[in-house]
Amino acid sequence: MMKTMQTLKKSMMLSALALLLTVFSVNQSVAQEAYDPTGTWEYEVSMPEGDLTGDMIISRAEDGTLEVSIKSDVYGTIELEDVVFDDLILEGSAEIDGGNIEFEFKFDGDDCEGAVYTPDGTLEMTAERKKG
Repeated sequence: MMKTMQTLKKSMMLSALALLLTVFSVNQSVAQEAYDPTGTWEYEVSMPEGDLTGDMIISRAEDGTLEVSIKSDVYGTIELEDVVFDDLILEGSAEIDGGNIEFEFKFDGDDCEGAVYTPDGTLEMTAERKKG
């Protein structure tokens, strides 16, 4: 009888743990699917010559894909190509001054951190979504 109770307790504990893991996984998936990075983001890129600031506009095309335009006083408007958004991370690339530049942004609500990978090294980037 005692052995049966212990086995039953272990089974119940394992079932409860499996249920918790399933619920957590579903909640994570729903949060990822529900997050929408579209909007206007005020960004800042730390550069050796001084910080580069401007607006990054993320919009959705008719086919559902994301389009990213980065406006800069130095480089004009940069349109990212090959944009991929997965697991709250957006990646894309652009050719600037003859060099291929890779972008990677990780979103957390109305905040964003990322990196700009240039032939000369990696630059840190932060952004905040504009309200309204």
